Amino acid sequence: MNMKCFTICILFVNCYSIFNFLSGCILNKNPDISGSSRSVEINIDNLNTDGTVYFSDLFESFEIIPLETTSESLIGKINSVSLIKNKIIILDRFVSKSVFLFNINGDFIRKIGRLGKGPGEYILPSSISSDETIGKIAVYDGMLNKISLYDINGVFEKSIKLKSKIAAKSIELCEDKIYISNYAHDLISFLVYAIDFDGNVLGEWLPNTYPEGFSDNTQLSTNTIFFQTNKNLKFRNWLMNAVYNIEGNSINPTILLKSNNNFTKDELVEIKNYQKGNYFMRLLRSNKFIGISSYIEVNDLAILEYLNNSKTYVLFYNHKTGSINCTPLLKFHDDMTNFPGRVMSFFHTAYDGKLIAPVTGRLMDDLIENVKESGKFSTNHNLQNLTYNSNPCIVMYKCKKKPNL
Repeated sequence: MNMKCFTICILFVNCYSIFNFLSGCILNKNPDISGSSRSVEINIDNLNTDGTVYFSDLFESFEIIPLETTSESLIGKINSVSLIKNKIIILDRFVSKSVFLFNINGDFIRKIGRLGKGPGEYILPSSISSDETIGKIAVYDGMLNKISLYDINGVFEKSIKLKSKIAAKSIELCEDKIYISNYAHDLISFLVYAIDFDGNVLGEWLPNTYPEGFSDNTQLSTNTIFFQTNKNLKFRNWLMNAVYNIEGNSINPTILLKSNNNFTKDELVEIKNYQKGNYFMRLLRSNKFIGISSYIEVNDLAILEYLNNSKTYVLFYNHKTGSINCTPLLKFHDDMTNFPGRVMSFFHTAYDGKLIAPVTGRLMDDLIENVKESGKFSTNHNLQNLTYNSNPCIVMYKCKKKPNL
């Protein structure tokens, strides 16, 4: 292995500091590691967060797609959404423990795989991904620590058993590679791996700097750990202040949030060693900057969610114009569907210039009530037959070419 070192701007929980610049190394089997990409630094301490941002500022229209309800397609909860060549892939991780394939109109096609330990089967489907270029779908089984590959129609092709040092939080299929966000379960592992379709490790990035015994099982918005654009693959993780570009054999920060409101070593140690209460909740309730909790991108618009001073903020950055806007989560309003609730976790992926969001739980109840009482969506969105026993819906928000920021 060749080793090349560079300074990375990353904010991991570690024994010395939680939000400082660390000097790290990239280990990679390919010696041709490209130089750093341009990094945009945003000082969040200086941002004006008084304004309100509406969905109508960003989107020109939306479409609601009801997922067909059959005895074979019953979905308890949507944990992840992926789209490939006008097909919708749905992961229900905990209720039905299944992966479903629908067409773009929401008609049920088939289940992808099934429960079991055999080829193409899984015990706990934990993450899904798809890639249009090669027409493949990937499902990670967190119990058996394997990835199953299927074709675009959900037909099983092969299984990949992961190395013992790798335990995926999230996977991303990207042409001839599978990228893995690794749990910080030991001090000799890395946080990002790339493997081929035979399970061979092609690259490993970002050495694990979490302290011994730390568990990062609690994750905010796992759907956007990886995010694929038409240019490259983006990565962010729990308690990081940077979003990274993954290009070929390099990983470099592309958007970096800076703040003076960081944890000191003593503050972090106090929270980590505090025996009463939940460590994760104590972090969230602290009056400190604790990193990027979600990232999504469509066209030239990047949308980040971060936590600071016990509040959640949504930051908008236009890659083309360089314009920035930021607002508290409570001031980011869906004035198009009028869905209440937590918006950023609402978005799961992007496809064909649209942000994709599932409607489940209380949002589904609100939607049904709206259809019953006002009929607002009945004509244009084919929702007349929705009942409380219906499958969830998918909303596709079509983004404006020039968002009003």
